[in-house]
Amino acid sequence: MRGEEDLLEFAQVAMQQSVDTVLPYATAVYHNPDLLHEADLHCDAFLVNPVANRASRAQGSGLMVATASAFPDPGFAELKKTDRQQQWPGHMAPLYG
Repeated sequence: MRGEEDLLEFAQVAMQQSVDTVLPYATAVYHNPDLLHEADLHCDAFLVNPVANRASRAQGSGLMVATASAFPDPGFAELKKTDRQQQWPGHMAPLYG
């Protein structure tokens, strides 16, 4: 980046990318938590780039571990257990919802 304009353009592109990719999954699961598994599988199919797919899974896993640790709610622990037992992809966007 060479200056303020480059930084502004980068920020705008990053925000638009989040609106186009993360927000639809997070919003769908927020409004209907029963869609988590389906949204997770859809996200897995959508992320065809192996690096992006792995990164999303790692972020989702980290989010789930941090949430289950920070909020000792049986629901979070059960979600973490189900995720591991059924080997869900565990992408960040649906879990964020």
